[in-house]
Amino acid sequence: MEGIPKVPMLTPDPRVQSGEYDQEFALRIKEYILLHFQDDPDNFTAPILELMQLKRSIGQPIADVEATCILKRYYGQLLMMKSRFPMEEGDPLRFPYTWYDRTPDTPHPVAHDDIGYELCSIMFNIGALHAAIGQIELRDSQDSIKKAFMHFQYAAWPFQHIRDKMNSQRFDSVDFEKDNLTFFVNVLLAQSQECLVEKCILDHRAPTAVAALAVYLRDLYSECLQHLNKSAIGDVISSAKYKLWKKNCEIKSEFYGAIATLHMGIHADDEKKMGERLGWFEISNSHLNKLNAARRNELRTEMQTSLSFLEDIIVAKYENAKKENGFIYHDRVPKEEELLAELKKMSVCKVRPLSFDPLDRSACGEDLFGALLPPTVLKAVSKYEALKDETKRKILAEVDKKNSELEVYMASLQLNELSVGQPTASGEMMDLLMERNAEMVGQPELVPNLLDQLDRISKQSQDAEMQIMNLMARLNHIEMPELRSDPGYKVISEELQKLRAHHMQAKNSNIELHKALAAHTTNLHLLCLPFAELSQKITLKQEDLDVKTASEPMQKLVAKVQEMQVQRNTLVDRLSKEMKDDQISQKLLAERDTDETTLFEKELKKHDETLKYLQLNLDAQERILHSLTDANADIADVRMKVRKQLESRNNQILTLIMAFDTYKDVVQKAEDGKKFYAKLLERYNQVKTAVEGMESVENVERQKKEKERREVEERLAAARRAKEALEAVNEFKLR
Repeated sequence: MEGIPKVPMLTPDPRVQSGEYDQEFALRIKEYILLHFQDDPDNFTAPILELMQLKRSIGQPIADVEATCILKRYYGQLLMMKSRFPMEEGDPLRFPYTWYDRTPDTPHPVAHDDIGYELCSIMFNIGALHAAIGQIELRDSQDSIKKAFMHFQYAAWPFQHIRDKMNSQRFDSVDFEKDNLTFFVNVLLAQSQECLVEKCILDHRAPTAVAALAVYLRDLYSECLQHLNKSAIGDVISSAKYKLWKKNCEIKSEFYGAIATLHMGIHADDEKKMGERLGWFEISNSHLNKLNAARRNELRTEMQTSLSFLEDIIVAKYENAKKENGFIYHDRVPKEEELLAELKKMSVCKVRPLSFDPLDRSACGEDLFGALLPPTVLKAVSKYEALKDETKRKILAEVDKKNSELEVYMASLQLNELSVGQPTASGEMMDLLMERNAEMVGQPELVPNLLDQLDRISKQSQDAEMQIMNLMARLNHIEMPELRSDPGYKVISEELQKLRAHHMQAKNSNIELHKALAAHTTNLHLLCLPFAELSQKITLKQEDLDVKTASEPMQKLVAKVQEMQVQRNTLVDRLSKEMKDDQISQKLLAERDTDETTLFEKELKKHDETLKYLQLNLDAQERILHSLTDANADIADVRMKVRKQLESRNNQILTLIMAFDTYKDVVQKAEDGKKFYAKLLERYNQVKTAVEGMESVENVERQKKEKERREVEERLAAARRAKEALEAVNEFKLR
């Protein structure tokens, strides 16, 4: 059946306009803007030109989506203009709109000084073009069938809207006759339903599903035929068109009746109910006989082809079922009434018209005269904005309150203690550890090198101590009172004492640096490892504690809280966007006769769904937190153990951080030590030079005194020898 040729579709003929907006129209609009809105008319030259261009562009209706978009934009702009400018019959800005009207003979132009006539004509063409687009679809694929299905739905609504909402009967036009519009609504919905049948056949759906849709179509076209017979449509349209419409409805009613009963027969065949199969095929053949009578004088080739294809299938199945039941199965054939009663029990999805909002920005675009708002509208907009703000303020205040409660509660849980699988340190501490590890990783020689440097500094310290002590001893050996009482001697002595004091401080510092480095050597070696390996080294064993299993219910509830927060933020953002986009000025203009309070309530209801979901989200918080409290109480013992382990791990990480900081401090102080001993040696050499100078002076004085002493001793010795000689002479004389 999926190969059956597609039957042709009916479409309303689009209306054709006569005439365009002229310069007088533009001048009258500008004059009204100046007098009634007290605005500069020149500011609206471009919008007026665009409106004139829109009317010009709809002159020749073309069956494509772009043309329908232009029509919808023009319709929306006209609707908003009507709310600002008095353009109906008898109003100051009335303008003659002319469209060709159809009579049984020839089209003739009909003009009305009423923008409502233009609106009805545009809405009519929106439906006609949607129908024409659906008609030209080949319907040979899922996508094409879907497009035709939707276009016929979109086509039905404009005719329904013209008939029920636009008071079109006040315009003397065949197209706006109520019976005519009703026929188009019914036929277009039926054609949309046909697309469903074609899709079911293409998808190889169950025969009963196809039958249910097809029998509903049979009844729809039967009602369309009755409507044509009872109404006066035949009196206002050409006889050829009236006959075509009647024949189309008559043929399709029998056509889909035949398809429905044919598929019921196929279903009976699948169920091995051969008597029912023959009964259904007999009814299908009866529809076929009526089809053959109705198809006489049918000039549409596509229709004849489809009917012939269906005839071949039905005749073949009917003859085969009749033969098999007569010679093989001999099953009882139910009466037609019994079988048709089964069809009536079937439920079916009924197609409905698809509407569009003419004031939606996506359809009508930006309001060309949006800057022109009457004082009453401005006041109403202000009231509505206040209502929106109050609604938003109330819900956001509740959201803030719930968020604050949630933040305090979640902080009190200290969830960082329940990291899945292993307690972890705070993010800040881990960042500090990673920074320090990155500086030392892969360099195990850093610590030994620093120890060598400290040893060299210690050797320098020992040498400096010996040199200072030696120089102090040399200074103390200077005995010359003149030198010891000299101010320079005192300065040199004080400088040596300072050098010795600085050296002792440096010596003690060297000892402390050695101790500090020795205390952290093990941790410094750990810091030289890759971070992954280092993490393993500081991981605590949990032989008797399965945190993941114990905290799993808690983790699920925490995830639920996070999901609730994400959903809440999404809903708040959606509400803010909806309220920001909710501009009521256009609707206030379009529905100026509607009570503003009623309109406000209607418009605010658009936000009810988001507000409802947001309120449900807020109400759920208490229940979730209650469950979270219970889950937290259930793992109190586990959390105590985890807390202790986390504290121990944090202390270990802190020790590693301190080890690195100590290392950096020792490195810096080692560099300072090198500089210190360089300066100490420089000052030592200066003092040494001064001491050597004093020693030189003392040596000179000592040598001088020694010479004088020797000279005295020599004189004394000479005197003694002279005395002894004299005494010897005198003694000799006495003798």
